[in-house]
Amino acid sequence: MKKINIYILSLLLVGAFSLSSCEQLLDVNEDPINPTEATEEQLLTGLQSNFSFQVIGGIPARMAAGLTQQTEYPVVGSYDNYFITENDVDGFWNNYSYVGVMSNCKTLSEQAIAKNKNYHAAIAKIIWAQNMSMITDAFGSAPFSQAWQPELYPFPAYDTQEEIYINLHRLLDEAIAHIDDTNQAAEVPTTDDLIYGGDMQKWRKYAYGLKARLYMHLSNAPGHDAATQSQLVLDAVAQSFQSNDDNAIYQYSSQLLQENPWNQYAVSDRWNTFTSATNKHKSAVSRNRDIRLLLHMTKANTNRDAFAIPREATPETVAPSDVSTNGQAYSAGTSLLGVLYADTDSPLPWLMYSEIQFLKAEALFHLGRLSESNIELTEAVRADLQFARPFLSRISKTPLDEAILANPANIDFMIDFYLGSVETLIPNGMSANSYYIQLMQQKYIATFLSFEAYNDLRRADTDIIAPNGSVLKDRFDYDGIALRFPYPSSEWQYNPRNVGAQNVPLGFSSMLIPVWWDSAE
Repeated sequence: MKKINIYILSLLLVGAFSLSSCEQLLDVNEDPINPTEATEEQLLTGLQSNFSFQVIGGIPARMAAGLTQQTEYPVVGSYDNYFITENDVDGFWNNYSYVGVMSNCKTLSEQAIAKNKNYHAAIAKIIWAQNMSMITDAFGSAPFSQAWQPELYPFPAYDTQEEIYINLHRLLDEAIAHIDDTNQAAEVPTTDDLIYGGDMQKWRKYAYGLKARLYMHLSNAPGHDAATQSQLVLDAVAQSFQSNDDNAIYQYSSQLLQENPWNQYAVSDRWNTFTSATNKHKSAVSRNRDIRLLLHMTKANTNRDAFAIPREATPETVAPSDVSTNGQAYSAGTSLLGVLYADTDSPLPWLMYSEIQFLKAEALFHLGRLSESNIELTEAVRADLQFARPFLSRISKTPLDEAILANPANIDFMIDFYLGSVETLIPNGMSANSYYIQLMQQKYIATFLSFEAYNDLRRADTDIIAPNGSVLKDRFDYDGIALRFPYPSSEWQYNPRNVGAQNVPLGFSSMLIPVWWDSAE
C-alpha cells in the first residue's frame, strides 16, 4: 500500500531532517524557516496546527485505526493487515514529532519563560508531553534527555520508557505550575490559542487529564499495580474535565487545505476514498439503537434510510420506541468515514470529557467499586452520545430521515435506550470480568479514530478484537495485536548504535516485542 504524507499550510514549516544526524537535525537557533525571532503567538498557532494535523490526526492515528481494526483499506499491505515498515513510521517520528512539534515546543517554552509569558510555556509543555507520550507508547524507549541538542549530542542516547514517563509527568507538573504562577507578562494567549482561546483553567484541566491517562497506562507495568495507579487516576481526574464544555478539540474549516485531516486523507478524493470502517466496528455501533452508526460511517447508498420504522407506521405517527437505526444502509468497504470526524469542517478531538469519565470508571473497577464504576461508565457513554448528537443534522437524509430527525423525542428515546443497556450492567448481575470487557468495548467505540484506542487494546488485553489476516499471522503465526511500531528508518541510518542497542530487530518481527508498560507477565 502506498502510504501518503499529508501536509498542511501552517506558520511553521517542517523539513525532512533526521533526529540523529548533525547535518540533518534541525537547529532551532539557525533555521531560517523557523527562527527564534518568531513571536510566541506565531509559534503557538503554528505548533498547534502542526500537532493537530500531522500527529493527532496524522500517521499515528491512521496506523492505530488500522491496528485496532477500526478502519480498513482494501489493498494488500495495509495498516489493518499490520503491514507497517520502518519507512512508514519515519514521518511520525522524525519530521512531525521530533522536528515539527517537539523541537518547537522546546523553543516556545524557553523563549516564553525568558519573557515571563508562562501561559505560552505551559501550553507548549502540555503539547510536548502529549506528543512524547505518543512516541514512547508507539516505540518504547526513545531519545529524550539528549534530544534537541545536536551540538552536544549528535547521536542521542535512548531513555527507557520508564524514564520518559517520569519526564512526561515533570513536563505536565511544570505546565500546571506555570498556569498557577501569578507572575505573568501582560501578553497572554488569546486568539493564537486555537484550542481554548487562552482559557488557562481549561488547559490546567487538560494537563491533569493527560496525567490521568498516563497513570492508567502503567496499571500493568513492571513494578506498578492497578490499585495504586487507579488511585492516582482518581486524584488526577478530580482536577480534570467536568463536562463536554471542557473538551479539547481542534476545529477545522471548509477552506482549501484547512479541512479536517481525516476528510483530506479518506473522503475528499485528495488521497484516497477507500478507507472505511470495518465490519468489526460496524458491529460494535449497531447494537441497541446506537446513533453513532450513522455518524462513524456514511451510507453505502444515499437513497437508503438511516432509520428504520415498522412497515405499518408512518414517519409522522411512529412512536419513538419504534424507531431504530438501519444497519443495512451501511457497509464496510463501501461506506466512507462519517460526518462526526471526517467531514470537511469536523472537529478533531485532542482530549475529551468522555475519556476522562472512562478513566474514572476503569479506576473504580480496579479498586473493586463496581457499582460506582458503572455509574461513571454510563456518564462516559452519555457524554460521547451528547457530543455526537448534533452531527446527525449533517448526514445524508431521505424524507424518512428528515421526518425522524424533526422530532427530537425520537433521538431522545434512542439515546436513553442505549444508556439503559449500559447503566444496568452491574445491577443485572454481570460478572466483573465481563463488565470490564464491556467497559473497554464502550471506550473503544468512543475513541474511534484515536491513537489512544491502540494503547487501550494493548494494555487491557481484553480480546475485544482479533486481527484479520495480519502479516504477523502469516509470517509468525501470531494472532494478537501488533505490540509496537518498528523503529524508523532514519534512526537505523543516522543513529544505528543507539537504536540497535534497544534489541528491537528490523522488519515485521519488531512488532512482536512489547513496550515496557506492556511487558509484565
